[in-house]
Amino acid sequence: MEIKDDLTEDIKGLKKYVMLIMIIVIAVAGYTAYQSAFRDPAVRFFQSDRGSYYLYLPESTDHETENPILIHPFFGQEEDQEDLEDEASRQIRTMQVIADEIASPLLVPVFSIDDYQDPAKAEILAELFHDARNELEEINYKIADKADLFGFGESGHYASYWLNQYPELVNKAVIGSPGGWPAEPQDSEYNNDISILFFQGEEDDFSLLDQEPYFNESEQEDLQERLPEDPVERLNQAVEAYQEAGFQVEVKIYPELDHRITMEVNEDIAAFINN
Repeated sequence: MEIKDDLTEDIKGLKKYVMLIMIIVIAVAGYTAYQSAFRDPAVRFFQSDRGSYYLYLPESTDHETENPILIHPFFGQEEDQEDLEDEASRQIRTMQVIADEIASPLLVPVFSIDDYQDPAKAEILAELFHDARNELEEINYKIADKADLFGFGESGHYASYWLNQYPELVNKAVIGSPGGWPAEPQDSEYNNDISILFFQGEEDDFSLLDQEPYFNESEQEDLQERLPEDPVERLNQAVEAYQEAGFQVEVKIYPELDHRITMEVNEDIAAFINN
């Protein structure tokens, strides 16, 4: 009887051991599958020496065609780094409809609004662009050496600033409702090669003219003295300034539209970039 009892206990122990092995195998297989999926998703997070960013790669992006990266220079409001990353990832989801339409990779940096006036951020964004180009070329995508830019509101104002800092890296720029006034245009030998679409709703009164960190105190006083009060008139004045600086500029004003982007606006943005 003792031998039979010992054998029964051994069998029970063996079953538990086999079950444990099976659980481990299933867990490892599941984790491996998760890692495999994470290595090549449509949205990826990258951490470089100078900063971090999200990159979205639409399924429609062609390996054989030279594609420009679409940069959306977003600045988050959160203080915690993980929360900033969440904000940037949400911007990716918001911008996917445009990226899909133009079949271009989309780059959104993880930046804080506290660093908006930091000149180093412009340089870092340029480095993130080059880093993203390298990442995509490593998986056999052909990437143009100039990017397209899109910004709306605060990011529209920053997009106007960045294209004047790095005009050699910009192909086209779409700047929507840039806070009452875009960055002052700078003279450059590259300006004639850059096409810009400014757009704004006729009822859009969004303004950054009296706010830091977008404009310092002296800039606020200067702009409020010399700019018209009407937002559409201000935008038209900005368009004239950019045209005088040599940029190829188009402008679109949407009747009865406030500070938002509609499907019509998205379609016009995609048509401009694809043209």
